[in-house]
Amino acid sequence: MFIDILVVLSTICKFLNSKFKNLMVKIFSTNIEISIKTSFIDSPEYNYVAKRKKKYIYGKNSSDNDVWEIIIVGIFVAPIIVYFFKEYVEYISLFLKWFGLIPLIVSIIFLFVISFSKEVQKITVKFIVVSIVVSALTLYYGFYIKEMAATLSPSIVDAKKFIISVYKILGVSIGVIQQTVSYILLLRIFSVYIDRKKKNPIQAIRKFIAKTKQFESVYFLGISVILFSILSYLLTLDAVVEILLRQ
Repeated sequence: MFIDILVVLSTICKFLNSKFKNLMVKIFSTNIEISIKTSFIDSPEYNYVAKRKKKYIYGKNSSDNDVWEIIIVGIFVAPIIVYFFKEYVEYISLFLKWFGLIPLIVSIIFLFVISFSKEVQKITVKFIVVSIVVSALTLYYGFYIKEMAATLSPSIVDAKKFIISVYKILGVSIGVIQQTVSYILLLRIFSVYIDRKKKNPIQAIRKFIAKTKQFESVYFLGISVILFSILSYLLTLDAVVEILLRQ
């Protein structure tokens, strides 16, 4: 039964991959222009006071124990993660492709909307720029992940190769986490749009807008995207990992 399910999933993966390639060709062959008459509007600002959490005082022994527990758990969990990564690389590859492609498609759609709109939210433009950058890295991993998985080793006997495997998976994970920034920006776009259209304010939406205010900062987006993109990419390169292991 489980084998049959895997066969079906494999067939679906191949079908989606072919559709994915055709879609990529259409996206990058599209020519879109933004009118110079388009005006850009700022997002609303709301202030919410966060509840103060109680501070717990940890002793030195407690802190040391926590560190050792994390190390021990990591030693047992890391080989499982590497094995899972190698075993299900087809599905991970498909996930990465679509995880990066969805924001890219939405960016193209927004570009079409901007070309016909007189007013556009500034957050929409920021989403488009960020999505193009981070999605490119995620898509790169989606295509490169199979080649990378072939070099991974879940065995801790060969410590060097195992550590390299962990570094590479960490690099991909940072890229995936960074991709979530584009999804947060997308949710913020819809939240701001709904907040502007609704006569009766929805407090949950306004709270989300207030909580994600930092994602409107050009400095925050620029520094985080550049820093984590470079870090993520470097951790997947054999040459860089070799240098780190020599230190």
